[in-house]
Amino acid sequence: MSDSQAVYAGQWEILRRFLPEDLDNSARAAGAMRRKRGRVQHGEDLLRLLLMHIAGGLSLEQTVARAEAQGLPKLNAMALHKRLCTSHRWLAALTGHLLEGIRPLLREAGDCWSFGRSVRILDATDIQEPGSTGVDWRIHYSLRLPEMCCDFSN
Repeated sequence: MSDSQAVYAGQWEILRRFLPEDLDNSARAAGAMRRKRGRVQHGEDLLRLLLMHIAGGLSLEQTVARAEAQGLPKLNAMALHKRLCTSHRWLAALTGHLLEGIRPLLREAGDCWSFGRSVRILDATDIQEPGSTGVDWRIHYSLRLPEMCCDFSN
């Protein structure tokens, strides 16, 4: 295992402690994994692949190459893209799970939410694949406060 792989594996173990115990069932319940056949058979593997692409800023091709080097299931860029397209509900559910711990703190703030207005955190990210001359993907995500729930993503 290279030094960068060891660091990544260590980071994954830290993140894994905050995630639901049964990633397989949560992925299947949200429609991210619809069948048991195929190369990606475990929710943990799927999430690692998706995070390599999304959070790592890697292209689909770079992601599948690094995944293979790290011993994750081998698949092509189009297969990863299809998995990403079917995973939005699962990623929203995982976000909700991660935020469960801070919801009580937000509710304690009480009065700051009583202005009769909606408070949202918005993110809009442009993604440009290598060799492209423009924006290939535009991702929008909205998180409603104080409920800390995703109310829009595309």
